Amino acid sequence: MSESIYIIHFIHPILMLLLLGLSCYSMFLGLKVMQTRMADIEIRKQLIKERFDIRHFQIGRLILALMVLGSLVGIVVHSLSDDELIISHHLPVGISMILLVFLSVAIIPLIQQGNLFARRAHVTLNIIMMALFLWQVASGMQLINEIKESHLI
Repeated sequence: MSESIYIIHFIHPILMLLLLGLSCYSMFLGLKVMQTRMADIEIRKQLIKERFDIRHFQIGRLILALMVLGSLVGIVVHSLSDDELIISHHLPVGISMILLVFLSVAIIPLIQQGNLFARRAHVTLNIIMMALFLWQVASGMQLINEIKESHLI
């Protein structure tokens, strides 16, 4: 494996770790939005100034874009180095995560209209996505170790 192909294998994991951090931050913002919505009037006035809802929405859009981009980068890098796309457990779980984020973003107009079911679905979809994301970190670390071992040979 050439040195440049070896190095680009790490673009996807680094991007995904950044994305995991952003997802955790978005979850924090979502909790602050919920806290704002449920707070007493005086406290709500203070929390509204922080614009948690707008920040949560903007970070969510960034997460969607980076998740699609990061997944494509992972697929392209893998294809370039192996000349074929091997379907391991990591790929379908990653695609499932993208679908969960798409669904979560797609129901935002319903949430903005005050639909409680949509809000609960949004939270549930994102909790499932975060659980899969944590599993993907473990799975991805195994793949990185395989790449490092094959480079040493």
